[in-house]
Amino acid sequence: MNNFPTARQILKTIIKAEDGITLTQIVKQCHPSFNNWEYRKDGHRALILEALVKTGFVKMTDRNNEPIKQYAFKRSKTAYYHYTGKKRSLTQKLLRRV
Repeated sequence: MNNFPTARQILKTIIKAEDGITLTQIVKQCHPSFNNWEYRKDGHRALILEALVKTGFVKMTDRNNEPIKQYAFKRSKTAYYHYTGKKRSLTQKLLRRV
């Protein structure tokens, strides 16, 4: 798969979205050359969950803005991702390790 986005690129698109962003919108903005017919979005979802949700930079919510705590087990198609607002210097330090 060509031009797969990094965790930093995904985080920047989540920061730009004010009311939260879905996985489909993230893929369209970060990875416009992604082929929906050949591949699934599991790689993008795994990158978001491991690099951003576990470190606390991004939170997952349902349609009703209720937080999803069991992100490893509940992979809802209606999940929205929100930026939690941590400092950018801390964000950049942790994302360099990923």
